[in-house]
Amino acid sequence: MPTPEDIRDQMAKLTAELVGLSLCDQQNYPVLRDLGQGCREVGIGEPGNFSFVLKE
Repeated sequence: MPTPEDIRDQMAKLTAELVGLSLCDQQNYPVLRDLGQGCREVGIGEPGNFSFVLKE
């Protein structure tokens, strides 16, 4: 089973590939957050407005 670090690393590689291919113009790399009590979350680096994703 992949660890949260593995998932974060895979998401970072995918994001870098998409940016490198000019398929996305926003670079919100994933981060690993410790939620306490042994729980961790993989999320985006900077919260923001995602309405651009829903266009067209």
